[in-house]
Amino acid sequence: MPTPSYDLPAGECVRLAQSKEVGRVVYTEAGQPTVRLVSFVIVDDDVVICEQPRRWTDGVQGSVVAFEVDHLNSATNTGWCVVIVGRARRADTAGRAAEREGEHRADPSCEPPCAIAMTHVSGQRLRLTPPKGDTGRDEFR
Repeated sequence: MPTPSYDLPAGECVRLAQSKEVGRVVYTEAGQPTVRLVSFVIVDDDVVICEQPRRWTDGVQGSVVAFEVDHLNSATNTGWCVVIVGRARRADTAGRAAEREGEHRADPSCEPPCAIAMTHVSGQRLRLTPPKGDTGRDEFR
């Protein structure tokens, strides 16, 4: 049985993403897909990432990358997923604006942060269907 889901409007996607502090950046490194867990904040139309060491962020400057953030509620079997696609760049001004507003939850020692322009924003809300015979117990907790 397919998992029921529906698309979310871009504004709701941004609002949901803003409710989280950790997401995933997807980019290409040495010709291979790479996923990195990052702390972030959304400032204006940018996802601002500040991570140490900065080596990997230097490598994505100018590249189109994807950013993903999600939430799953195991008690209700519901969740959502937001994907933001855009070009990565150094973002001195976005990082300073976020720090000035007290919103920057990432590492304050990182300067300059990396920003991803929110060129394409999409998301889905879904209801997970437990496998047949699932008693609802999570045996791995």
